[in-house]
Amino acid sequence: MSALNSTKSLSFITSTIGIVALTNLAIIDSANAFSVTFDNGGFESNIVNSQNSWNTIGDVTVSPAIDGISPTNGFNQAIITTGHIPGSASGTPRNDDNGLDFNKSGNNPVNADVNSSAALQNHFGFSPNAFSISRSTGATFPGVRTSKEGSGMFQDFSVTLGAGETSFEISFDWAFLSNDGTTGSGGEQDFAFWSLGLYDSVSDTFTTDFSATGNPGDEIMVLQSSSSTSDIEGETPPNTVDDYLYESDYTVNGTETYTVTGLIPGQTYDYRVGFGVVDVDGLERTSTLLIDDIEAVPFDFSPTLGLFAVGVLIGCDRLYRRFFSTNN
Repeated sequence: MSALNSTKSLSFITSTIGIVALTNLAIIDSANAFSVTFDNGGFESNIVNSQNSWNTIGDVTVSPAIDGISPTNGFNQAIITTGHIPGSASGTPRNDDNGLDFNKSGNNPVNADVNSSAALQNHFGFSPNAFSISRSTGATFPGVRTSKEGSGMFQDFSVTLGAGETSFEISFDWAFLSNDGTTGSGGEQDFAFWSLGLYDSVSDTFTTDFSATGNPGDEIMVLQSSSSTSDIEGETPPNTVDDYLYESDYTVNGTETYTVTGLIPGQTYDYRVGFGVVDVDGLERTSTLLIDDIEAVPFDFSPTLGLFAVGVLIGCDRLYRRFFSTNN
């Protein structure tokens, strides 16, 4: 092969690889088309009474710090409690938590009883049995927990995938505090949960992403239940407001991450993400869920292939220059 023909061949190869590299980069760049309408995931704006994209019910608000636990990002965190305002119940006045007031928003928790209004379940679009999760192993009376009341929040958001994207991740930081513990008859009591699923605004229906079996508890993912094993505070009972008996803070729990898979590239999906805390069996002890730094991002995106192509392009260009210099 002549030097001229060799030069032309190398030039063709270089040009071809260049096109491949640029195409790869275009594909990578198209992944930047991933978009999400999620709003106020750091809770720097208030969310009391359904403000700033969050739809709340019960005792839900934002707080800079509680029981010595500060936000993981920014100045505020969401706080969701089962705290009832003392004396505000109809009939017999409530006087929970040794007479202390752990309520933060001025709104009382709402009914979560499967045999009553189940207002908390209805708020999320759940079935009445959504909170009827199994009792702890070793409980005297087996079966499911009896949800009584609770508070929670959700946000509807849209995810648009880029070319080649079939999944996304949602992550958040959380902490759990409680004045409840474990009983011999019922095991662990109060619990914090989160939920995620497709939401159809036309039919007003929620389809959980966790399970399709229809069994109690499949609509939610339990984050933590009250127990006497997370006693960091060491006080019995709590003696000041915000001083919980049991505490599991952000450093203990870290960041919860969940991956949604099996989606179609380029499509837009409507999701609902929710968080809440539920009183179980009795009503006299407050439990609280803290949430911060919620994010939704494309999953498993890497520019490795495109960068490899660019590296090959540079290598071929150098080879071409060396070959041309040697034969002239």
